Amino acid sequence: QNPGLPTRTMSRWTRLTARLQLKYPLVLAPMYSAANGRLAGAVAAAGGLGLLGLGGGQSRDTVRDELSTARKTSLAGAGAGKIGVGFLLPTMPASGPDDEGFLEAISGEEVAAVWLSFGDPAPYIAAVRNNARQSTVAVIVQVQSVEAAVDLVRKGCDIDAFSLQGCDAGGHGIQAASTSIVSLLPEARDHEVLRDKLLLAAGGVSDARAVAAALALGADGVVVGSAFVASEECKVSEGYKRRIVEAQGHVDTAVSMSWDVLGHPEGFWPDKVVGRALRDSECFERFHRPIYGEQATITPNDKSWYAKGDDLDRKKRAAWVGGGVSQIRQIRPASAIVVDLMEGAREVFRHQRDACVD
Repeated sequence: QNPGLPTRTMSRWTRLTARLQLKYPLVLAPMYSAANGRLAGAVAAAGGLGLLGLGGGQSRDTVRDELSTARKTSLAGAGAGKIGVGFLLPTMPASGPDDEGFLEAISGEEVAAVWLSFGDPAPYIAAVRNNARQSTVAVIVQVQSVEAAVDLVRKGCDIDAFSLQGCDAGGHGIQAASTSIVSLLPEARDHEVLRDKLLLAAGGVSDARAVAAALALGADGVVVGSAFVASEECKVSEGYKRRIVEAQGHVDTAVSMSWDVLGHPEGFWPDKVVGRALRDSECFERFHRPIYGEQATITPNDKSWYAKGDDLDRKKRAAWVGGGVSQIRQIRPASAIVVDLMEGAREVFRHQRDACVD
């Protein structure tokens, strides 16, 4: 039996919902600077795992405030889900896992999961195991290939779940190493080394059909980011949200290195990291080159131009979004997005079951 597939009665979803006591096998992608306490709490209130998107160098007070907001928002609703924290490792300071914001986050009593992406997770996993308030905290690591997941397990990393990021994902990824979740999930599910690991599908999951497909392919849960950028609770600008809901489809997105050559110092991202965003931004028009090829020459004046304000409304900067953008048609409460995705997936399974009956 496929361990990711819901039972016939739908009374229980997957190993993820059993492991974390969730209503739904849905994880809010911990989008850095977008997944704030209000959004994470709203997803948790609706029954999913709401992950705060955190970076390094944040004070204990800042982290504590965001966790408090997430907890209060979750409890104001049904409280059927859980709260966690996610860290983008390239943003971490030299102190690494000794960073005060990181330690504050992983030791929060409401934290049920810790997500780590883009970097060596080993020292951070050790810190989680040594400092987490709850012994049952789940460690989730994002990877772009089955090989990367297997390598981490063989190195002895104590990881509970892998988020398999397919090439349709919005934001940053490793395009050369990744394929779609249609290929990643069966390969990972069939691998002996990963048999006991929870597998999460990330990349292009923006509607109920994609949720159902991911579960049928072997996922224990889905990671959703872009759909929640267009939520009322997400802290990005209204202009950013409008750009997403007005996009016509996958063709309006592009994979490029141009988004980052202006905003980050050289070497900030690990090798081969690129990003998917809407192609309507000025920085894309001015600086895009084929990925992994010769990049545009950046001058101090270019960096100064880019640094002047956020300008997401005026399309200067990237609006990160995945290939499933055509399914994001309006700005809605996060709770409505969760219910539509998950209850819609139930209907997809029911329809397919009925269609298969002789």
